[in-house]
This record gives sequence, C-alpha cells and structure tokens, in this order.
Amino acid sequence: MNEKIDNVNHPNHYKMPGGIEVIDMIKNVLGYDGFLAYCRGNVIKYICRYQRKNGREDLEKAIVYTRFMLDMMQKYDCSKVKAAPRGIVLPHPCDGPLYEKWTDDDYLMKVVEEVNEMVEAHGDLKRAKSADSIVDCKDHLFQECTDVITAVTGFMDKLGCDEDHRQMYQKLINHSNSVRDGGKRFKQNGKE
Repeated sequence: MNEKIDNVNHPNHYKMPGGIEVIDMIKNVLGYDGFLAYCRGNVIKYICRYQRKNGREDLEKAIVYTRFMLDMMQKYDCSKVKAAPRGIVLPHPCDGPLYEKWTDDDYLMKVVEEVNEMVEAHGDLKRAKSADSIVDCKDHLFQECTDVITAVTGFMDKLGCDEDHRQMYQKLINHSNSVRDGGKRFKQNGKE
C-alpha cells in the first residue's frame, strides 16, 4: 500500500513508534502557555521564511501551527478562569538534601501523613468550645492544610510536574470545575 506523504499536517519524520507524533509530546511537556508560545514562534518562523525556502508549504505549515493554537485554546478555554498571578506565593516542593533519596512512594506517604494531621486538626476544631480555642484550632487547621498542599506539590514535582505544569493543571481544573454542574460550583461575579 502506498501512503501519501503529508509534510505539512503529519510529516513521517515526526512520528514516533506506536503512532505518537512529536507535536503531542511537545504539547504534554510544555503545557498550555508553553505550547501556545511554541506554536506562535513556529508561525512567525514559517511566515518569515516562506519566500526564501519552501514557499506555499511554509505558509501551510504556519496555518497548521495556528490551528494547533486554536484547538488548544478551544479545548482548554482558560480565559474565563481567574488564575493566580505569578506574584502570588505558590507552594514550593520540599526538595532539599533531606529529600535527596526519597522515592515517589516516600513523597506519597508524606501526603498521607499530612492529610491525617489535617483531619486531626479538623477534629480539634469541631471539639473546640471557646472563641479563643476556635481561633487557635482554625489557625492550626489552616497550617495543616498548607502542609498538605506543600506535600502534594513535592509529590508532583518528584514525578516531573514543574511549576508551569502545576499552573496549567490548576487552570484546567478550575475551568473544568467552573463549567461542571451547570457552572454552579463557583460563584459568578460575586453571585451564587
């Protein structure tokens, strides 16, 4: 069987064993913002060189990368999601010398440990009677919640999910939750 070679949409030299295309690997590694920037750079490259190199084929490639961008933006429409600006303090993974020999299982067990401490702190809050005790218990619970976030961040980092990817996943989850259940999971413009 003689397959037609498509150097614009699905070039053979970018296909991996099992039919995986390099563009899909790039999308997964770079995440939402990184992939859009990568595509934008390729659009610029192909438009700038088309007269001196491959003519129409380069313009078609620019269109393909534009389509990649549009598809990504449509699939993960994060424009309506209020994402935290980069200036906000994000959890930093525990990755110092103490953790050098930790496996992903060790990080996961740390998450479980921190979740258990959070549950205990919530129990303390439920049992608190005085106003001062309630304030102290809430403070302790919020610290334990933050420990859980930090432990999860360390676990994700150990598995190769860096800050840019965590940002992307947070945007995706926020968006997914914002449209689920008819958009009733989040307040809209200060309204229920």
